[in-house]
Amino acid sequence: MRNLWVDHGDGVLLIQTDTLYVRLISKARKNYHTSHSNWTLVFARKGKYGYAARFFYQFGGTIDEALERAETILKETYESIEEIL
Repeated sequence: MRNLWVDHGDGVLLIQTDTLYVRLISKARKNYHTSHSNWTLVFARKGKYGYAARFFYQFGGTIDEALERAETILKETYESIEEIL
């Protein structure tokens, strides 16, 4: 999943498709690749009439920890939705 992230260089990593919007925002805008930072994960699933699901999650850690946590959250969210359907 890490190869899907697009780095905007200003503390924002983004995955965007026709139906999915995932944004990982660092509070350490200039040195987020090398330092501990506070992160905000924004997840939105687009549906037929707008967003079908959307949530925000805040945590701290390095960029590797942030990517690992985001990946875990997205997998667990997907599994939960699949279980319901």
